[in-house]
Amino acid sequence: MQEKFEPGGYKLEDRGELWIEGFVRLKPGVTPEQAQEEISSAAKRLETEYVATNRGRDVRVLPLWKAPFNQASELAPMLKITMAVVFFLCS
Repeated sequence: MQEKFEPGGYKLEDRGELWIEGFVRLKPGVTPEQAQEEISSAAKRLETEYVATNRGRDVRVLPLWKAPFNQASELAPMLKITMAVVFFLCS
């Protein structure tokens, strides 16, 4: 379906594309710092193997509400206000 919405080739086969965002759930006992260390290590290996497309790429582990593409951070203030209103109405 991607080709119908955005012509020009299948994006998952293009190593130069920058739009991919992944979501994971950390195993119990794994800290965000440990996850960041592991994903950074994998990114370094990819940078070595694919210099032309992976040089200088940044891979970050973020809480879901801070993810740059889902706009949850923009909704956070509205959600806080909504929760406060619900709290006061239900009290």
